[in-house]
Amino acid sequence: MAVFEDYKDIDTHPEDDREENLEEVYDWGRKQVVRPKKTLYTRDGKEIVWLPYKPRYPWVHKQLKKHRYFVLVAHRRFGKTVLTIAHMVEKAMSLPLEDGRFLFIAPQRNQAKSVAWTYLLRHFKVIKERCPQAKKNESELYIEIPNAYVDPRTGEQGISRITLYGASDPDTIRGNYADGAVLDEYGQMDRTLFDEILTPMLSDSSREIPGNQWCVFLGTPKGQNQFYEVRNKALRNMEQAKIDGVTPEYGTDTYNVSKTSTYPEAIRPLSDDAIARNKRTMSSQAYAQEFECDFTVSGEDTLIPLTLIERSISMKYNGKEMDGMPIIMGFDGSKQNSGLNDKAILTVRHGLLQLWEKDLAKFDEVEKAAIISREAIKLDVDAIIIDNFSFGLVDILKTTYGLKNIIPINFGSSSSDPKYVNKRVEMWVGIKTWMENGGKILDEYELKQELSTPTTGQNNREQVVLMKKDKIKEILGRSPDHADALCLTFAVKIKGKTKKEKAWKRAVASLKGGGQSDLNKTVTKYDVFQRRKD
Repeated sequence: MAVFEDYKDIDTHPEDDREENLEEVYDWGRKQVVRPKKTLYTRDGKEIVWLPYKPRYPWVHKQLKKHRYFVLVAHRRFGKTVLTIAHMVEKAMSLPLEDGRFLFIAPQRNQAKSVAWTYLLRHFKVIKERCPQAKKNESELYIEIPNAYVDPRTGEQGISRITLYGASDPDTIRGNYADGAVLDEYGQMDRTLFDEILTPMLSDSSREIPGNQWCVFLGTPKGQNQFYEVRNKALRNMEQAKIDGVTPEYGTDTYNVSKTSTYPEAIRPLSDDAIARNKRTMSSQAYAQEFECDFTVSGEDTLIPLTLIERSISMKYNGKEMDGMPIIMGFDGSKQNSGLNDKAILTVRHGLLQLWEKDLAKFDEVEKAAIISREAIKLDVDAIIIDNFSFGLVDILKTTYGLKNIIPINFGSSSSDPKYVNKRVEMWVGIKTWMENGGKILDEYELKQELSTPTTGQNNREQVVLMKKDKIKEILGRSPDHADALCLTFAVKIKGKTKKEKAWKRAVASLKGGGQSDLNKTVTKYDVFQRRKD
């Protein structure tokens, strides 16, 4: 059988007895510092196998083994891929199950091939010399290597398969189970990959053995995306586990260049000259993000910086401050045959407050109209602004419910201000200005991510342009429907009503049979908000 000898205990912090934790061995004929030493066992006896891997940070391997889920935040050139490939090879060979399955996933398949395949083949070559049954498949990007399982009847060894995937094609990843996974640059992936696909695969009760069914999240900060969220989840889990006196399921550590530059020269990925050169040639924002692992940094050309988003969320109002300000409903409908599983977001803004939002994608046009009309009458909205793709919905709202204050908007239409290339840019700038003036958005992950993504520039006519929507979709893995719905509430200037005007309108609506009681009878079965009826 083939297994790897466990790592010798290594202190989490290299400053503690650092020199004593290192030993000299020979690897590929050259004397060098290598920790830990790996040993391959065969049925014929113990044989040493030298793998082409020199760990820069041996203590990180102990961290990976300690937690089922580990979030590794590291600067560029840290060696994340090399480290995790070595970790995965060890876990694959030491697995005591007949058919192991391990996944290395990058945002795109070609990325996985370019960054990981070469390193994987280096290990495969050495294993192949001792284990002829090992094999590789270049077209499918996988290797198969023997593991620690031995069939008690036949004496045959088990096999573990390590496959490289691209997150952009999640259907190729789906399967019954996975024993371990590495998500490289997790911040560039759709969060549903882990939540909806990998989590069930890593939860097969028949494969519950110590240290099995694990996942490592890799990345360098790029705003407050899902990588930021899973890092924070790990921190909370570690804090709670400390209180409870148990080993946390999640773990995380951050390796910025200020930290790694204090380690011994023999294991540093970047010299002092290289660090200084990057600091000199990069913008302060880019350097802080790429090398100091700062999650709070936005790019210089980002329209809405993360600091403004966080300030907006932190604003506090009691609602009374909004009296007399307009109540505006924005609806960004899903596009048929988009292939992106677009949402259909309905949101309401009352002056400086975004009140709520709801996804209506699962309802048909008649049901959507019933919900929108119900909420519009309940709130006595001053305007309902709908994207122009939902023209069928506009007709239903006008003809069936008699709503007059409906404004269809085409994102690509001309702006009322010539300095913007189109209405879309004007609306996005409207959000930013509103937030700068005290606007409060919902503390919702997807909304925050979408608002912080677009960058701005200028065309040859010196008009302000915004990152194309297709590019936003590429970055996020989805359409920015939450942000677009909020954008629509800034499409036109709307005047609010006084308290007296609002009372009069409600009275008139009730006399005409359009009151709330009649509306509830119409839309009860479509009441996605689950509010108590009066």
